[in-house]
Amino acid sequence: MNTTSAIRNRRSVEKYKDQPVEDAKIEELLELSIKAPSARNRQPWNFVVLQGEPKQDLIDILHNKARSLKKEGEEVGDALTSVRTMRQAPVLILVYNPYTDEEELDSTKRSLDDQSTGAAIENLMLAATDMGLGSLWIGDILLAEDEISEWLERDDDLVAAVALGHSAEDPSSKPRTDLEEIVSWLGEGQE
Repeated sequence: MNTTSAIRNRRSVEKYKDQPVEDAKIEELLELSIKAPSARNRQPWNFVVLQGEPKQDLIDILHNKARSLKKEGEEVGDALTSVRTMRQAPVLILVYNPYTDEEELDSTKRSLDDQSTGAAIENLMLAATDMGLGSLWIGDILLAEDEISEWLERDDDLVAAVALGHSAEDPSSKPRTDLEEIVSWLGEGQE
């Protein structure tokens, strides 16, 4: 598959087959992930790969936090749906930025690190598509960031989770906004 095909065919997969993903494939995905561009080559990313019981423990942390907040009348977004997806996926990858809350980073550097980490996540997901795997970018994991970081004994910044596995569905593409509505041309080019 070429890059354009991977971009056009990538979908957010929420249902997975009960089939493991080989460690070699996971490692290759991570190697491709870190080929992403990063501002000033800071490479501001760390990954935690969870499978089996540790993955279930992490999911329980998110599930308990979401249920507790919902019971208190708090908004939990799609966290409970994400929990179901995460339970099905054989692999869950947590993505961290290595700076800590105590570390003084100006807002520009923090923003650039977040953008760089997002590029690494996108590389991972496009490579997964190319390998015939499904993936889902999960931001709902942040609902239980403090609890997860305590469990993992980490003090750096959780950015997202990526569910990974063999897709048990063939999701259709979601509609996108027409370019005419979101692109402005200045100078030479379209009029």
